[in-house]
Amino acid sequence: MNWKTLILIDANALIHRSFHALPPLTAKKGEMVNGVYGFCSILLKMLKELKPDYVAAAFDLPEPTFRHLEYKEYKAHRPKTPEELKTQFARVKEILTAFGVPIYEKAGFEADDVIAALTKQVEPVKDLKCLIVTGDLDLLQLVSDGKVAVCTLKKGISDTIIYDEQGVEKRFGLKPEQLVDFKALKGDPSDNIPGVPGIGEKTAAVLLQEFGTLEGVYESMEKKTAGPKTALTPKLIGKLREFKEQAFLSKKLAQVRFDVPLKFNFEDAKFGAYDREAVIKIFQELEFFTLLERLPASSLVRLDAAPSPPSGPSVKDEEVPDLGKVLEGFQAASLIKDIKKEPKIVVGLGEDESGQFLYISPNKQGIFKIEPTDIKDFKEIFEDQNIEKIAHDLKPILKVLREQDIECRGRFFDTKIASWLLNPGERDYELPKIVFRELGLKLEAEQVLFLKIWDLKSKLEQKLKESELNFIFEKIEMPLIGVLAEIERAGVKIDVNVLKTISEEVAGRISDYEKKIYNLAGGEFNVNSPAQLSQILFEKLKVPIKGLRKTPGGVVSTQASELLKIKDQPIVALILEYRELAKLKNTYLDALPVLVNPKTGRLHTTSIQTGTATGRLASERP
Repeated sequence: MNWKTLILIDANALIHRSFHALPPLTAKKGEMVNGVYGFCSILLKMLKELKPDYVAAAFDLPEPTFRHLEYKEYKAHRPKTPEELKTQFARVKEILTAFGVPIYEKAGFEADDVIAALTKQVEPVKDLKCLIVTGDLDLLQLVSDGKVAVCTLKKGISDTIIYDEQGVEKRFGLKPEQLVDFKALKGDPSDNIPGVPGIGEKTAAVLLQEFGTLEGVYESMEKKTAGPKTALTPKLIGKLREFKEQAFLSKKLAQVRFDVPLKFNFEDAKFGAYDREAVIKIFQELEFFTLLERLPASSLVRLDAAPSPPSGPSVKDEEVPDLGKVLEGFQAASLIKDIKKEPKIVVGLGEDESGQFLYISPNKQGIFKIEPTDIKDFKEIFEDQNIEKIAHDLKPILKVLREQDIECRGRFFDTKIASWLLNPGERDYELPKIVFRELGLKLEAEQVLFLKIWDLKSKLEQKLKESELNFIFEKIEMPLIGVLAEIERAGVKIDVNVLKTISEEVAGRISDYEKKIYNLAGGEFNVNSPAQLSQILFEKLKVPIKGLRKTPGGVVSTQASELLKIKDQPIVALILEYRELAKLKNTYLDALPVLVNPKTGRLHTTSIQTGTATGRLASERP
């Protein structure tokens, strides 16, 4: 049988769980979105892994339910919903609507009751399986082998577990339908369901294993049919009799209702043709850039929109613009003349088997490839103050131009730096990633990506103005690009011979420290091995470990921060000195000479403007 899958989402439970599991996350406008983010992350995980045929979501409503009318203390101990969480429910509904997921809710009932009613309605469909996605265990009572399973969260929002009937029995020692009686006996503090005072999980499970149901427990008490090894002790019988009414009330509160007056519509819940553009727009607004990459494809054909570039992993070959190679003479002169009419260009750096070359685009349609030998013909364009130069990562381009004795001038706009300034906490600012985050296009073809810099520039420029970051961008970050390019080209003079001499001296001192350490340890060992060092210090030499942290493996840590706590120990003081010298030798004295450019005799590091969220420069090699 070809089974179809229906996912029923307990939206309130997932939003609450995400809100409390994730740190505070706010969008640029100050809107709290951690609950929304967590919910969307879970939703996308389910869509990817389960590929459901149908999806629907259930919500609680703010007004009291029949349970509150039945028992005024129901959930009464819970604090009021924080204001910063209330707004997130509406956001989730907006996102679900964009995904084409129908929302079910009913006054007087909880989302759990709504989901129970929906599972009951679709039960007759033979080739359908239901998976309930929730943030708690309340709906495990609905689990039915082959038809209904429950997916819930174990830790955080990424670690999930799916319960079938066997999983429920393994966890509780009970069948799913017995969990209502289980709560009736032990209560449920999270919902303020009282249960029977003095009966915990173990006793409740034992009673139900013996008598099956709450009614079975009381029937056995009244008829005195329990065997000699029964769990019903006289003390327990006294408690059950005293709180009988409360036990049956608790069962009523714990039991989901199947009679919610609503009707499930399979056509509405069919998943696949969703408004991907609308979801992308919301995700971009909320700055859920990492979630954009996880969006599933959509089969929806929008009649009100022009065809959009494909959302798959790459574009087709016929969609890649032809490259017109710029030659000498009239073609180069003609292009230069055209550029001066519309004084802005997009510049890019490419590489093929013959080496690096430049891309130039004077408009959104045309791309020209400039070979290294032809770059000098465009000197007047690059040095023209009136022509704006737009690029994604401009610094390497400036360095290529300087090698041709061209000093690039004019207004700069670097989309990579702009993206970093707007989103300093991200890790990846490469062009495919930024095009996807900002424009919602997943492209790989180099030329297509290059042309998208035009659209990227327009969007990021507007965002910089809205965020009031244009002054920092134009007056600090853009001028800094040229400064860093010159610093990198000039490099730092390194006297390799002096470093070699110092390295040999330090090596001798390291050897002396090793001998002293071996002497105090009573034998040789690998000083650089944390495990061996821990064994020598704390097992052999019995150095006090009070206040010292242990590794996940249970070994006392030998990190510098921990050793500093016991530096009054002679061997520990020697180890700290040994480590300082070893770091000096390995990180600087021996490493730097290897990185020296043999042609210039200098060290040419690469400075990274986008390396930190605070604006501090980072560096690589070294």
